[in-house]
Amino acid sequence: MNETTHLLFSYGTLQLEKVQIETYGRILKGQRDKLLGYKIENLRITDSTVLAKSQVEHHPIAINSRNQADYIEGKIFEITDRELAETDKYEVSEYVRILETFESGRKAWIYVAKNMGINYSPFNLVEQNQKTESRIVVALERISEAFRVLLWNESKENSLSPIQIQILIFIYFHSAEKCKVGYLATEFNMTKATISDSVKVLLSKELLTKETDPVDTRSYSLSLTNDGEKIAKKASFFASSIEKPIELLTEEQKTIMLNGLLKLIYELNKAGIITIQRMCFTCSNYQINNGIHYCKLLKTQLAENELRLDCPEHNLDR
Repeated sequence: MNETTHLLFSYGTLQLEKVQIETYGRILKGQRDKLLGYKIENLRITDSTVLAKSQVEHHPIAINSRNQADYIEGKIFEITDRELAETDKYEVSEYVRILETFESGRKAWIYVAKNMGINYSPFNLVEQNQKTESRIVVALERISEAFRVLLWNESKENSLSPIQIQILIFIYFHSAEKCKVGYLATEFNMTKATISDSVKVLLSKELLTKETDPVDTRSYSLSLTNDGEKIAKKASFFASSIEKPIELLTEEQKTIMLNGLLKLIYELNKAGIITIQRMCFTCSNYQINNGIHYCKLLKTQLAENELRLDCPEHNLDR
């Protein structure tokens, strides 16, 4: 069976015959071509294997300038699957292989800068299939779709919007001081006006009541009516079908997944992408020393699978 062939554009050391012989065991025949919208910078190579083959310390690296006046010149070669795999090994981690269209109209693989001003979408299949981070992002997006569908189904069943269902569930499980319009707006990353509109609907449907603050009569918290509590209790199980496949994982897999997600949420919180997080990492009672988690409030060490995402005793670390 004949091997599949690929077109590969080289603007650097892979054009050298000695590198081709070292990498592929043969000399390649190529045709000159140009790639518009890119420019060349230099990358210092420290990989001893690559240095031994190329005998060159600084390799050119393509940067996406997004300026069609810029271009890089090189040669397009025809190589096999096996040779493409060998090329992947030759190029160091600062490069990523992508498919581009060249001045001639041909499409070919090219190795470009991975982290030097290029914005690759995790939804780009070439980038996604080479980068673990991109596949994780897409996996999270698929899971978020499942949440949206399940929440939408629950809200339709009760003639409510998804955010109205979320408000009822939140109030069902949280203390009165957190059940205020301002806090809810921050919790769900929405404006006060948007939350107020949803609350008005829930009040009109007699699913919520206002509890006026005896000290400040302008302030009030929200509580569930009997009907509101029934809906909130049932709706709180809307994500149970997502929990079921997680139960099939080993304890080690669950712990690794939880720890990774907690760190992701913490970094998103630090970046200001998501707001309130009542998690261990943002709590003044939390300490970590030599990889050991400790809660000063509980006065106990915490295992990785005991770290909390929403703690009722959370005290924001300022």
